[in-house]
Amino acid sequence: MEISQHDLNELERLAAKCGFSLKSYKVRMNKTYVRALLVLVKISNIYSDSDGWFKVGQEELGKTLAHDLNHMKYSKLRYWGLIEKGKGLGVWRVTKRGYAFLNGEVKVPSYVQELRAQPVRFSTEFIDVSKAFERQFNLAEESFGISLSSVC
Repeated sequence: MEISQHDLNELERLAAKCGFSLKSYKVRMNKTYVRALLVLVKISNIYSDSDGWFKVGQEELGKTLAHDLNHMKYSKLRYWGLIEKGKGLGVWRVTKRGYAFLNGEVKVPSYVQELRAQPVRFSTEFIDVSKAFERQFNLAEESFGISLSSVC
């Protein structure tokens, strides 16, 4: 559900008037999200089932890697349709769109406005993986730099 900027501002104003906080935030596609997506692709290549589903959790990946992924706020990649949530806690899959984004085949909105952990508005400006990564991006070169030594 997309909400206009005017309606979003009105919701925030009414919430403040009633004495509670309701704030929306812009989540920008950037190199942290690209790196998180790369890590998820690597995890998927090693741990996914035949349909591409894998579990992100401390027991499965090790405490350090699970912490790092949570710190990167990887779950927000779903706002752009780059990953999807499965059934069960911590079950995810990288989508075809996620792979296409990393391969430079599709662009995504430069930001998503979120309200209470839900996307409510999308930027009309689109960016590719190189712009999000802030430099020329090559999937083959970048994926070799990711280490999952805490898991293997």
